[in-house]
This record gives sequence, structure tokens and C-alpha cells, in this order.
Amino acid sequence: MRCLEFQQQINDFLDDRLTIGQAGDFMEHADSCHECMEELELRYMIRVGILEQNRDDREMSYDYSQQLNRILERTRKDLRVRYLCRIVKYSVSTMAFWAALALILVQMRVWLIG
Repeated sequence: MRCLEFQQQINDFLDDRLTIGQAGDFMEHADSCHECMEELELRYMIRVGILEQNRDDREMSYDYSQQLNRILERTRKDLRVRYLCRIVKYSVSTMAFWAALALILVQMRVWLIG
């Protein structure tokens, strides 16, 4: 992913509107590009600052970096879980295929011999 694509997807990421593939590419680029990560942090701070503008000072949390890191960690965890689910799905499908094939071969052998 290029920096321009990353920056175009920041709002979609913050609104949780990226597909799994897009989120994976987004996170990979965020982890590898310091400038884009800074841009993400800045845009997140602006967005949250605007949303919290009308709140009571006691309710406001100014640790935007930590909030963003929690979002990023949650996204990483979701991606890992979905990746593992995909692996399990393909593994079960593969085992079911081989089991069905073995069953067919055993049944054919019974028919031919018996």
C-alpha cells in the first residue's frame, strides 16, 4: 500500500468501514511507515477533539495516543482471529474432502470385491 492510499483510508479505518483485506493492508502499512502513523495519530486527535468539544472537562480523556493504540491493538487482534478462523475453515474443509474421498474408495472396493 502506498502512503496516499493509506491516507485516503484513514477515515474509513476510524469509522470501521474497511474490509478485512483493506484493514490488513492498512495495519501493515501503519506498522511500517512512521509518517503515515503520525498522520493517523494527528487525524485521530483532531476527530476525537472535535467530538469531545462539547463534553464536560471531567469526562474528557486527553490520552489520544493510548486510545488510538487500543483501537489498533483491537484491529490487530480481530485480524489474527479472522486469519486463524480462515485456517481452521480450510483445514476442516480439506479433512472433510479427504475423508469423503477415502469413504468413496472404501465403498468402491466393497462393491468390487463383494
